[in-house]
Amino acid sequence: MAEPWIFDLKELEENYTFFEEAYEEYMSECEHGQAFPIGGLGDGSIVFIDLESGKVRGYNNDYADFEEIAESFSELILDLVEQVESYS
Repeated sequence: MAEPWIFDLKELEENYTFFEEAYEEYMSECEHGQAFPIGGLGDGSIVFIDLESGKVRGYNNDYADFEEIAESFSELILDLVEQVESYS
């Protein structure tokens, strides 16, 4: 099972040079407002914050639509913490 990941832009640049190319490619295939990329879910998707709504959304170019991941970045982090705690 793949694990979700979130990196800052410096980490993305250092460790995941493919990310910027993948992000640009994925996002060029769909209409969207201003977005801030924050990572992926380990399944080939790109996860970003929709800067207009503040919602965290995911896009996998295998699918046609965005997937709403969380209402906000804070909610995403809390959901991930709950997942980790459930495995403890």
